[in-house]
Amino acid sequence: MSVPPFPDTTITNLFGVYTYEQPFGWEDVSASVIGGVSNEDSDINFHDVKSTYISTGVNYYF
Repeated sequence: MSVPPFPDTTITNLFGVYTYEQPFGWEDVSASVIGGVSNEDSDINFHDVKSTYISTGVNYYF
């Protein structure tokens, strides 16, 4: 039985998307916000990773 070269790793990801149709009464337009967090916890300290992101956008439908 072989032992893996690195100990166990736990990965947690969470994200969400929000879309708002016709902001300010504008037809054929939507606004969106996307955000998330990611956490990778390894038994080796320098391999731990934490990240957070947010993105916004405006969509025009033609």
